[in-house]
Amino acid sequence: MNIKINYFNKGLWLYLIALITLCFTACKSEDSVHEQQIAKTQVSFVLNGITDATEGPLLSNVQKIASTAKSRTAAPAAKVRESLGNFDWELSAASSNMQHIEKMANVKSSSSALKKVAATRTSMPNGRKYRILFYELSGGQEIYRHTEEVEVSTNPFTISLAANAQYKWYAYSYNDVNAVPLPTDLSDPTIPTRTNAPLLFDQGQFTNDVATERIEIEFEHKISKIEVMVNGTGVFANSISSLQAKYVNVPLTTHNFSIKSGAVVGNSISTVNSNDAITFSNYGTPAAANIKISTNELYTSTALAQVSVQFNELTINKTGVNSQLISSSSPRTATIAGFVNPIGNIRRAHVNLLYKGGVIGDKTWAEGNLYYDSTDPSNPYKFADPVSNGQTAACNHYWNWNTELPRSMTGAALTPVGDPCAKVYPANAWRTPSRADFADLGTAYPNNPENGAVYFNALNGEKVHFHEAGWVIGTNCTVANTNDGIYWSSEQGTATTRGYSLEIDERGGVGAGNEITQYAKTHGLSIRCVRNN
Repeated sequence: MNIKINYFNKGLWLYLIALITLCFTACKSEDSVHEQQIAKTQVSFVLNGITDATEGPLLSNVQKIASTAKSRTAAPAAKVRESLGNFDWELSAASSNMQHIEKMANVKSSSSALKKVAATRTSMPNGRKYRILFYELSGGQEIYRHTEEVEVSTNPFTISLAANAQYKWYAYSYNDVNAVPLPTDLSDPTIPTRTNAPLLFDQGQFTNDVATERIEIEFEHKISKIEVMVNGTGVFANSISSLQAKYVNVPLTTHNFSIKSGAVVGNSISTVNSNDAITFSNYGTPAAANIKISTNELYTSTALAQVSVQFNELTINKTGVNSQLISSSSPRTATIAGFVNPIGNIRRAHVNLLYKGGVIGDKTWAEGNLYYDSTDPSNPYKFADPVSNGQTAACNHYWNWNTELPRSMTGAALTPVGDPCAKVYPANAWRTPSRADFADLGTAYPNNPENGAVYFNALNGEKVHFHEAGWVIGTNCTVANTNDGIYWSSEQGTATTRGYSLEIDERGGVGAGNEITQYAKTHGLSIRCVRNN
């Protein structure tokens, strides 16, 4: 086969190849010159964490978990107290504003740099992801330049950007390990909120020069997290041993979130009523077993005025003994109202369990004797369960007159001096009765049959029992005189060594049933605390 070469075509091909080579070389050279002209400087971003709520329930001084004024916790709504038979609960709404007090660029290395005001934060675990968008500021416009999806780690996120250029950055996250979506329209970027994850957001701007070495990201909540806190301190629980509850038709919405305006926009995308079972964990650092906080990831993009919760089971443990307050056969619903805007607030529904007592006249009487629980140093002053028959107790149930610690810790000593009832949670609400308080109890009625206790009629047909628990004398803890029930008053007797007391007898009546007597201050007697309504 003969092959003929067309020299014209061959020359044309050689010319085209040379032209392409020349163009490629020239273009490459031009790009190199362009790259050299755009000098770049590295800037690092450090994730400080998430601005979060720290305000807790009503706690004793030992348990108190410090809150910070910088978190701008809104004033709590009015508390609503409801009686539920053998206990009360106090319902209140707390809305914690998680916005920064000031919003400024944060450049750590520059002495003249403005910094964000420090706020209480929670960390974002390694492996979680966020996305950051970069816009160059030029001629009054924001020109999209770059985006990065960043996985949280111990190392800062570092990027090279044009030197001496001004940038606006936006960072957002759902606080999980999944891919963070990129908005479809980067000139007006929006992303959808979710009902099972937060919408975390931060933004700032900087000039990318050598002074700008590090910028701190501190995410804020932009939609409402819904929480439930149950506090058993007020019923003297060492722990909450069983707690089952569910939300009742709590409306959860989603919206589009505008990245440039930093707010939800438009109408809701979806709405669903949550009736989810609530999961709980111990609250605080160190964790308190008698305070529970919900762990559900429950979020809504619309302002929420109230939260309803149905409690199906609630059992507390007090000094090793379980006491069921709510059972599945008789569930209780708490509706907590009074949450305030904005929608970035965490909505925490507080359910504080409170000791009920018996109401006689204008006073509330504890239904059990005061004792000291050394196994619970955060809340050791407690009321025993009601006793309706004569029986003795352990030495930590007996007290010298006006002494802050029980006979089990003081012996016959009268120190430390003070009213132990005032130590009962909440502090200074209760007190040791006066003689007048004892007189206001009225008639002592004997049990039928007589069994070592009497009772006084209280409001709503209830009864407050006082029983014969005996006393402790000398320096030991041996309980004697077990056919008597003797209770300290707050008043000193006619001699400085004696104190007034109430002495009851199982026969009841006005005489021996509730007699005012005097005994040596070193005697270990019972104490029944009282408070004004």
